[in-house]
Amino acid sequence: MQLMPVSLAYFLEVARTGAVSEAAQNLLVAPSAISRQIAKLEAGVGVPLFVRHPRGMTLTDAGSRLLAHARRSEAESAALLTELRTGGDADALLRPAEPMS
Repeated sequence: MQLMPVSLAYFLEVARTGAVSEAAQNLLVAPSAISRQIAKLEAGVGVPLFVRHPRGMTLTDAGSRLLAHARRSEAESAALLTELRTGGDADALLRPAEPMS
């Protein structure tokens, strides 16, 4: 299970592999779906995240910064899922959340 948005998950895989086609193979989705999500993400943040080359893609400075954030989010999500599944601090998981101030 994944807790992050699809566009960010696709972004991570393209950043890891350097290519939409390879990311698509790894994620078992169509390359066009990945391209659309990357374009949507770039439109949402308002800056290019990749430099497109004839044989792949490299991160821009903004893309590198987003990658660092996405990796932290991915790690935090994985830790949370592990904690939820193993019952880590089960009492805390059953208590109502404290209101935010």
